[in-house]
Amino acid sequence: MQCFILMSSFLCSVNCLPQAWLLIGQAVRAAQDLGLHVRPLLLPVISEVLRALQRASRRVAISASAIEKETRRKIWWGVYTLDRMLALALGRPIGAEDVDCDVELPIDLDDDFLPDYFAGAPMTTETPSLMTGFISLISLYNIAGRVMRAVYGVDMADITTDPEKRAQLQVSVDALDKELTKWLDNLPRFSSPP
Repeated sequence: MQCFILMSSFLCSVNCLPQAWLLIGQAVRAAQDLGLHVRPLLLPVISEVLRALQRASRRVAISASAIEKETRRKIWWGVYTLDRMLALALGRPIGAEDVDCDVELPIDLDDDFLPDYFAGAPMTTETPSLMTGFISLISLYNIAGRVMRAVYGVDMADITTDPEKRAQLQVSVDALDKELTKWLDNLPRFSSPP
């Protein structure tokens, strides 16, 4: 998955967006196949059923420490953000739908602090972590996906002839605009270096 993200990012950097979109589409499907898009199940009975299903389908069960689980979350959200960015840039469909994803956001700490965090050490930070920007980006792309669905979805083709749909669209656009404003207002303020 990390290779898919890196290759797709490289293709973006050399302005090969259609190829990057195709590659990240493969990453979305592969990540979903690995279950990166959903929370790990905590109930032992359900987990046992899943293990039996995995053995039956010859899929390898992944043992995961807390840091491995965090890495899996970061990988999923990396795939998600690239999928959204490329869909927006190219006007193409989203591969990772929000209704199919319930994995937690990454922890708002830099990787260097994760071992201490998972060991239960108290965490204090004076400046936002590098993950703060990434988490804000995830939130922005979540809103952007809803904008794409509400405004540019195929079911909006007859919007000009249906006054009721136009009114519903305006309500949706107003709500999304408020959400974007709230997102912007909640962005962390970084102090500039002296």
